[in-house]
Amino acid sequence: SWGLLQGRGHTAGRYGESDHYLGLAGGRRDSYSSGSGGGFMANTQWQRLGATGAFGHQINDLNRVDVTIR
Repeated sequence: SWGLLQGRGHTAGRYGESDHYLGLAGGRRDSYSSGSGGGFMANTQWQRLGATGAFGHQINDLNRVDVTIR
């Protein structure tokens, strides 16, 4: 068994010719323990955090500008 915690969230929207997206994700897990007879496995834990942002603007029917940050 191990303690696991994860979460994600995002939002997006459009304002006229512009739009945006923002997403967040994170998680953590403790070191693994296999219970009776198996013991504790050290250094198997991890922790992660991520974010993504995207922004765009439609200039006209043939041209668009996009920026993505990760």
